[in-house]
Amino acid sequence: MRAITERDVLSSLGQAIRKLRWTILHGEVERTGDSPVLIFICGANKPNGGGLSERRQAVIRFLETSIQNVSIVIAEHFFDALLNDINHQINLLDAEHFLTKISDDVIIILESQSAFCELGAFSHESLREKLLIINDEEFKTSPSFINIGPIAAIDSSNKRKNIFHYPMQPDGIMKTDGIGDTFYDLHQSIVSSKKNKTIKYEKENLIPDKGNDSSKEALMLASDIIYLCAPMTYKELCELYTSIFGKMSFNGLGKIIALLKGMKFIKYEKTHGYIESLTDSLFFSYGKHTEELIISFKLNRIKEEWRRK
Repeated sequence: MRAITERDVLSSLGQAIRKLRWTILHGEVERTGDSPVLIFICGANKPNGGGLSERRQAVIRFLETSIQNVSIVIAEHFFDALLNDINHQINLLDAEHFLTKISDDVIIILESQSAFCELGAFSHESLREKLLIINDEEFKTSPSFINIGPIAAIDSSNKRKNIFHYPMQPDGIMKTDGIGDTFYDLHQSIVSSKKNKTIKYEKENLIPDKGNDSSKEALMLASDIIYLCAPMTYKELCELYTSIFGKMSFNGLGKIIALLKGMKFIKYEKTHGYIESLTDSLFFSYGKHTEELIISFKLNRIKEEWRRK
């Protein structure tokens, strides 16, 4: 997407932007039960940089084939992307907190010391309803602090089943064990928590915060705008936000871009300056204009590609 000019105001691009702006300003942005589900998965890694544990890989494969429209978030991938970006705009502690905040569910496989630390960090009252814990059956009735502390607090805060046990094998990090025994209940729990009702969002929920507390909805809107309009430069994205929301601070938007890059929702190499979408669907519905917006922005991309030839 090129910079917005006066000529664009009357063009098909301008009309598409005005429809997008009208939809946002009139509270027609909505999330339905069919919207993508974000699931953050915590657990162990194989030693010596060997990648995710076999248990985590098995859970990811299962979710990607059994849950419609699922997006898996892996903290290590996210942190690597942030650390490789010299100008990353958010520290890793705030980033991990934000990942839990925006995720629909957080799965913690208790297979390493780091996973137990995450259990303690994420078992705050405001996050308990999101947590799904997979633990060794050997410790199911153990009178340990883990059981009578965080796990008991999480269990009592949920109406759905959210604690899952199976007999973990000692080498389950390196070799797939019987974690599949938990999959049916895990699937039922995730599906049961998906809201069937439609939720509409006001403009205020969608504006990137200038601090570290931008909402999940603001991140999803940014992902959708990039999905519709990319490839685009960061400057063009800022111009588009200004045309929708008016003058604003772009600090929050810059942090959201860093988060989206870390989550592998976008590709943004500053060497060539273009932001590209890596998602294959919109997070939100835009009322009666959804399909029209997709077609209008797609036609604009085709026109721009033709001009470059």
